[in-house]
Amino acid sequence: MNVLTRWVLIVATWICATSAMAQADTLQRRTMAYANFRPALVTLTSGKVVKAAQANVLLKGSVLVYRNPQGRIMEANRATVKSVDFDDRHYERIDTLLFWRVDTVGDNALYRATYIDMASLRQQILNSRNMTDMQVNSLMLSSTALMANEEDLELPYTDVYYFRYRGKWVKVHERYIDHALPRSKRQAYKVAVAMPGFSWSNPRSLISLLRAISD
Repeated sequence: MNVLTRWVLIVATWICATSAMAQADTLQRRTMAYANFRPALVTLTSGKVVKAAQANVLLKGSVLVYRNPQGRIMEANRATVKSVDFDDRHYERIDTLLFWRVDTVGDNALYRATYIDMASLRQQILNSRNMTDMQVNSLMLSSTALMANEEDLELPYTDVYYFRYRGKWVKVHERYIDHALPRSKRQAYKVAVAMPGFSWSNPRSLISLLRAISD
């Protein structure tokens, strides 16, 4: 076997292994942002910073959850959480959801929250399973029950984006951005959204837009 052939086989093996890991990771993450619980620094609205040894973000409502010393999964009081820092992501609470910072452009930034569309999930369960309304409601209300059934459910996800723009939170939507733009940035905004391939649901498009309207 020559060197080139051996190199191709190594690369192909690595790609297959990586693909398998990604698929397995996706299955594990269906109800959580991370496959495993991990350390996090939680900043509270009071300004106090708390170290959480085992934390995660539950996509049912995009909220902070943690394992207590007894091993139980607990949901943090979302009203008291200001931000959460994992080793690779910074989250901030906007209204009731935790949004992670996708990227920054100067003092501005793009934030994204992914959460499970519970109304669509409820309808899906009713359509596909022989369950009563009471059983479905019990499943929907319990985070642990939802996690236990995640392999059997096709979870519908919703993405919501916000800009941190000129010191204010602006929902990524034409109507809200139009109101937040200074007059000097309106032409740049029109050019950016008219670019071929621009999409309001594509993070790359939104970062390009943010660059165009930033100082």
